[in-house]
Amino acid sequence: MTQRILLLIFFLVLSGCGDKKEGPPAEGKNKIERAVEQVVTKEFKAYEGAKQSLEKINKETQEQREKEIK
Repeated sequence: MTQRILLLIFFLVLSGCGDKKEGPPAEGKNKIERAVEQVVTKEFKAYEGAKQSLEKINKETQEQREKEIK
């Protein structure tokens, strides 16, 4: 995930440098932007899913401990 974020940052910096006239056509640029957005969104959703799973497991573990104490 960190590598993809670094790649995204590198791409954004690289696309911001240089002569704008020599860049890809606007349609191609939009496709690239959508592709990058999809990758970042996919990674973020995976992270959020893992975070929610961990929270659920922690909650279940805590409830189990409380039941054992009683």
